[in-house]
Amino acid sequence: AFLFVLGLREAGVKWWVIFSLSGYSAVLLFMVACLYAFAVFRSIFRSQKIYREHPLTSRVKYMGFYNTSPLLGAFVGAVFGFGRGSLLDRFGLFSIGCLSTTFFVWVVADPVLGFMEMLLPSSRRHRRVRLCEEKTERQRRKAENERMLCELVERESSQEQLRATVLLPVAEEMASLIVNHRLGLKGVESQVVDKGVEAWQMGGIVCMRQLHKLTTEMLVEHYGEHDMADHISIWWDGIGKWRKPLLVVSH
Repeated sequence: AFLFVLGLREAGVKWWVIFSLSGYSAVLLFMVACLYAFAVFRSIFRSQKIYREHPLTSRVKYMGFYNTSPLLGAFVGAVFGFGRGSLLDRFGLFSIGCLSTTFFVWVVADPVLGFMEMLLPSSRRHRRVRLCEEKTERQRRKAENERMLCELVERESSQEQLRATVLLPVAEEMASLIVNHRLGLKGVESQVVDKGVEAWQMGGIVCMRQLHKLTTEMLVEHYGEHDMADHISIWWDGIGKWRKPLLVVSH
């Protein structure tokens, strides 16, 4: 950033142009943000290195040199600039040393060393073993998840069958009430709401949906009523968490 500003000043650009909210300052801020993002990315990448695959670049001494290389470059630049030229020239050598050393160590030397480490026989052997173990672990987790899913499906299926034995007579009674209208529409509504409350108390929204499904099937198959099932959804609105159950059942 200092070199960029120094170059602009030597080119005759005024300070208010350099540090305005647009123009050259936008480039300056973008460059600083990119440098910061690059440093963060390199730090995250380095923390993921494995010692046995990177015996040199994972050592504490090398990591210390890697992290302090900008300061070392700045120190070398300051030594070369000591007693030479003006104060701006000295700061320029200071910044050049920092920037050039950082670029060489972080962008050039470290990736080359890391690539050479990966070509070592021990590193390649350990990498093969590690990848094989990771693949085996993924397969094990996948098999475990599939087993748990199958158990969950079987348990839900058995619970649904158990609920069906209890709800089937209730569904038959509801279908008969809705079709015959012996108690009048208000009376039928009161009876159906009571059945919905009982289903909610028995097993919550899942039990209500199953009762609704069984009743709907009986109305369609035994009585040929396709529209009366919508009355159940309207009458049950407000019971527990019952909200538009037909849309849920359709999924």
